[in-house]
Amino acid sequence: MLLGLLVLTLLTASFGYFLIRSTPRWYQPVSADDPNVDDYATAAQSRFLEFHNAFARLPLGQQTWSITQDQLNAYLAATYRNPGQNDPQSSSNPLISSPMVILTPDTITLAARSPKVPSHDPAGGVVTLGFKVQTLPPDPSAGRGSMGLITLQSIWIGALPLPPSALRSQSEQLSAALEASVRQAITHNIGHTDAAQYVASATHAIRGEPFPLTYTSGRHRFIITSIRITNGQFLMTIAPDRTTDLR
Repeated sequence: MLLGLLVLTLLTASFGYFLIRSTPRWYQPVSADDPNVDDYATAAQSRFLEFHNAFARLPLGQQTWSITQDQLNAYLAATYRNPGQNDPQSSSNPLISSPMVILTPDTITLAARSPKVPSHDPAGGVVTLGFKVQTLPPDPSAGRGSMGLITLQSIWIGALPLPPSALRSQSEQLSAALEASVRQAITHNIGHTDAAQYVASATHAIRGEPFPLTYTSGRHRFIITSIRITNGQFLMTIAPDRTTDLR
């Protein structure tokens, strides 16, 4: 009986190790050599610029901004074309490479290779994180308005699913890397003037904390009234907060 348990344990461990080293079927990042990458990446940068320009049209009423999964993945492919350029620690040993995003209803899934995960690929194995995106209603008793919340729902190492709690020991390192990349992207695409408030919200979001949906642009405040994620598209609606315009 003891021998049987030992064999079963070894088989289970071997199968788990095989799954970890496997590339999951959904991991299909855009190649930086794809002839359409630059066009889609340019379109993504235009969408980021349009996000900023939408603020200027707020006096005309609410504005809806969107970006597609294809545009995001092309932007990621172009951004990570040179290994390590987004790693805050080292340009020769990046924490992640070949990242990609999958947009499904109310969910953002991020996947990338990491040298921290064993694999036959020299860039490392695949780590996949699934996040649920939602808005929280106002809480007058706490003196706050609507808030956004992004929560970690699933983790896959290779083709092996793990409970979200398995990431806690690595959360600080991963959060620091994500925050650095997001800070760079926001500052580059939006500019230094308005970047601080978005970086602060992004930091809360990465840490799984509620973040505000009211922001300032120039002399006006606006509210994110809707965040929708559909298959292959991210949409956000903003509206002026006319009760608190800065005079």
